[in-house]
Amino acid sequence: MLMSKDIYFDRIESYVEGTNPPQEKIKFEQDLEQDPKLKEEYHAYIATQHAIEDLALDQVRAKVARIAQHPPRSAKVFQLNRRAIAIAAGFLLLIAAFSFLYGRQQYSDQKLFAQQYESPNWSPIRGTTAATAQYDQAIASLQAGNKQEAMAQLSGITRADEVYANAQYALGHLQLQGEQATDAAKTFETLRELNDKRYQENVDWFLALAYLQAGNETQANRQIGTILQNQQHPYYQDALTLQSRLQSFWRRF
Repeated sequence: MLMSKDIYFDRIESYVEGTNPPQEKIKFEQDLEQDPKLKEEYHAYIATQHAIEDLALDQVRAKVARIAQHPPRSAKVFQLNRRAIAIAAGFLLLIAAFSFLYGRQQYSDQKLFAQQYESPNWSPIRGTTAATAQYDQAIASLQAGNKQEAMAQLSGITRADEVYANAQYALGHLQLQGEQATDAAKTFETLRELNDKRYQENVDWFLALAYLQAGNETQANRQIGTILQNQQHPYYQDALTLQSRLQSFWRRF
């Protein structure tokens, strides 16, 4: 099983925090036995958590030991207490700053989008109409790495053309990949209005990701909620995972 460190981290954190659905928990424990890299990352995560806890406890123990060995005079009690408070406050601020930066990095809109987004595999349609030929040219341009040319060709296909839905779906993905989130959201909204059954469920999910990439958390959550109303939706588990991450402590910190 080959995974990025980000995916390792998210799976480990969900497992440790107990936010995994039962099936994902079982799958994680199975993978933990079979994937040496996952096991290594898991033990490193646990060790880091223990180190942070031990550091805080050692700070407290050291302070108590110093006070026990050198009892303060009554006239200096307030001064020592102020110093202890300052040390504790500084330590807490350090932990808070670390946690804030950590959360901003791991749970930003862009990070969550990148973790969830997967590009489709494109293939030509090969029809006889001019619009179909234009769509096939756009796919060829895309496969050749000419995304801007592909986008221009897809944009030239009109609503009256039989491959309009195909073109809009491909265009929305290219806009997501080009970080044109607002345009992508509009494209997927247009495609949703077409009620094309071939794309309806996919559009539900990628529209949520477009809102997320655009930084519109309210709309993203609303779209995720729509998916979660149907447990048979092919993106139900993905939506559940994304909702959990959007509600993570690190985003609220």
